[in-house]
Amino acid sequence: MNPSSYHYNFTPSETIGHDTDHSIMITPTRNDEDRKHSQHVINLPIHQEDLSRSNFADDMAGTILSSVLSSVTDDITTRKNNRPEQKSLISVYDNSNDERTIGIIGHRSKRSIAFAKRLVSYGFTPVLTDAIGSTTSIESEITDNIRYVPNTTFRQSTQNTPIIIITEQPHGDIQYLTDGKLVIESIVPESNNRFLFNKKHLEQQSSLTKTFFINQSRTTSMVRAFGNLSAWEIEHDTTQRVPVYIQQHFDISPTTIPRLLKFIHELHFHDTRVMNEYDYNNVLKKRTFQGCLFPLLTTLLVFIVALLVAIIRCSGYEETRDFSYCSNNHSSIFRRASSVTGATSLILLVILYLIRPILELIDFLSYHLHAKSNKTITTKQNNQLTTILKGFNYFNFVQRWLHSRRYLTWYSVTFALLHILFLTFSQEQFSLNRWQLSSFFIGIITLILLIILTIVYLPWINERLLSNEWRIIVSYVGSLTLLLGFIHVLLLLVKQWNSYESLFNLTFISLLLSLCVVIVRLIVYAIIYPLLKTIDWLKRRRNKNSVKKNEQITESGQQPPPHVIVTTSREHPINTNTATPLLKKTNE
Repeated sequence: MNPSSYHYNFTPSETIGHDTDHSIMITPTRNDEDRKHSQHVINLPIHQEDLSRSNFADDMAGTILSSVLSSVTDDITTRKNNRPEQKSLISVYDNSNDERTIGIIGHRSKRSIAFAKRLVSYGFTPVLTDAIGSTTSIESEITDNIRYVPNTTFRQSTQNTPIIIITEQPHGDIQYLTDGKLVIESIVPESNNRFLFNKKHLEQQSSLTKTFFINQSRTTSMVRAFGNLSAWEIEHDTTQRVPVYIQQHFDISPTTIPRLLKFIHELHFHDTRVMNEYDYNNVLKKRTFQGCLFPLLTTLLVFIVALLVAIIRCSGYEETRDFSYCSNNHSSIFRRASSVTGATSLILLVILYLIRPILELIDFLSYHLHAKSNKTITTKQNNQLTTILKGFNYFNFVQRWLHSRRYLTWYSVTFALLHILFLTFSQEQFSLNRWQLSSFFIGIITLILLIILTIVYLPWINERLLSNEWRIIVSYVGSLTLLLGFIHVLLLLVKQWNSYESLFNLTFISLLLSLCVVIVRLIVYAIIYPLLKTIDWLKRRRNKNSVKKNEQITESGQQPPPHVIVTTSREHPINTNTATPLLKKTNE
């Protein structure tokens, strides 16, 4: 999710409900040789949950674990002078670094050896076995502090091992080898069949699990967190960008949720980059046609509409005998082409920054409807709320637009460059009019910022950015680009105000659409978010004061007044915290 992506507000006092699980730590993605956008998951199974499928980079395999176990060495800690100390994954898992054995399923592969050598350099003893499960595939031996054992004795050799690394595609069921372990799946990228959830896991999910509502997952049925780090970040010991997606599981321990919240918080996961199931799975398809289908169709639709508006407008001027705008000379044709391409570029930018506010508003409404449904209400009202919440599932398709935003940016900058090109060929005479000069310079600045935004979306640039850098560029620079584009069009409209009486033109339409998006973003991010944070802060403060009050009463030796929930036959609760007794004594 990108900086302008899902937000997930972590508070240490939050102990219930959020889509989290002490189940996963997230680690790197990129293959340095082919620079493909793959992602992987470190899955910490609790109660023998289904494992997630993920991929590590070949040459960076050793460096990956170096980052995960970064606190083991003083060398890496020293280089993190101004950053909080990175917790060891093992210390978070079992609060102990005494156990130095780590199991690896995958015999003598390049990836396995890379992990083994890295572990040996950190003082660990790796134990390797075959992924096929054959009892006679290998014999026990020790080479350079690396133990090779048969599959049948691997479980016994790793009985006290907290971590199991899978480096090859296993054949058959190996769950008996990984039960109760921290499982790091690092399978070599092979075919396109690299999805987060396997078929069995998907069949167990409810329909609500597939929604994108982060807060709504408090009522769903899976608990799992996952995300990615780029190879560049791992290589340079920077672990600040970790997108996280969370689900709930129906049989999860009540203590797992706060443990995972603490787990993510202590590992300094950037909790504003929250990923969802669709993003995580579809990011593996981002080079396919499906990944760019939505922005391609959107671009064609916007361009056709802009062209039709220009043709209708030109026809109107021909009817009024005003040939100054719609004459058939080359300058007029290039002027019209410049107008169409410029409007298309701005409208695509408008759509780009409209997707996130739409999802945020839907999330906001869904969260409050769920909160309302959890209160004691009548059965009829509850049924109505359930119907409304089911209706939100139809908005799942909007979530799929998120991983296509980079295409919208690329198409937008393409039409912006065409706009400049056609404007140059139109031989437009720039007068000394202050509106026209101001509009021209603001347009140039907007184009520069849009090019910067486009470069950031390139994969080989994106993976080198930390979370804060990404958030500033995509969220703030992108929003500034949209605002400057709005001002550019506004100044053009002021210049054309006395020239054309009709407001049915591309300039006015572009201005109106960009104004709507600017207003929506201001409402969501400048009003709703601060208001929600203020309400959340007040609730935490009230709870904190209540706890202090009870502690004071306990210290003074007094017992706090009991609070009894009384419900009438119509399911209306009665407040018992009143001075008036609910029941009066009667003389028998």
